[in-house]
Amino acid sequence: MKSDYDPRHQLENGKCFHIQFNPADAIPKYAEFERVRDRTLSNAEIHQLWHDLDQIKQTWSPLYGLLLKFCLACFGNRPEQLNHIQWTDIDWRRRALRFIDTKGKNAVPKKRVIPLTRRALEILEDAQTISGDFSGPFMITGKSPIDVSNLGSLVSEYNDWLQDQAVSEGRWIPERFTAKDLRRTCTRLFTDQRVLKEHRYLLQSREDGSVESRHYDHDDRLDEKRDVAKIYDDYLSSILNGESTCDEDRTVVELEDYRELA
Repeated sequence: MKSDYDPRHQLENGKCFHIQFNPADAIPKYAEFERVRDRTLSNAEIHQLWHDLDQIKQTWSPLYGLLLKFCLACFGNRPEQLNHIQWTDIDWRRRALRFIDTKGKNAVPKKRVIPLTRRALEILEDAQTISGDFSGPFMITGKSPIDVSNLGSLVSEYNDWLQDQAVSEGRWIPERFTAKDLRRTCTRLFTDQRVLKEHRYLLQSREDGSVESRHYDHDDRLDEKRDVAKIYDDYLSSILNGESTCDEDRTVVELEDYRELA
């Protein structure tokens, strides 16, 4: 179908296929597989998760918990990308991190540069005590980074632990979440602070799709990113310090929860 609209195909073959409809249209769609997730952690849940990661006895390497924290501290960038960083990607003097983003159409590698907050640097320093002799922060054996697919299992075990705690104390069973919900949660923190989408995209390795961004805007814009990073990190600090855990602006509740309360 694409060949009909490709001028190179016209020049090479001199013909069109004249396909009138998409043959894949007849394939049924299943809503359960196309549902867009909207789960985000509340401020109180962020506070609890951050501090529980240090206290709960885990069968996992501490690097898994540090990677989850690093994702939160680095504005919700994907663990698949942060997991592969090398020590040489960290500019300690400029407090900046360089990594390669392969997410997106055709998986074209793109260089990303983000500022590192004091919190992010402290996480890297903690990782250095474990993997300082290896080429990257999130390496256990020195051969390859930790397996990020295990983050899903770790978070699932944490949800099980929260559920057991709630049952034993006679409280509501908290809604489960996944490791992928953390990126969406970080986006919510930006929107809570009314950060413009353009600035959020700068820190979250997103593309705005504009011609200007693709062809002309290749500057790191690190100073601009630092200004936005401070807004995010100040808000995250207030959450982790227990100063912003009430989520008073959340007025939408699940219908089933409402029925139970009624």
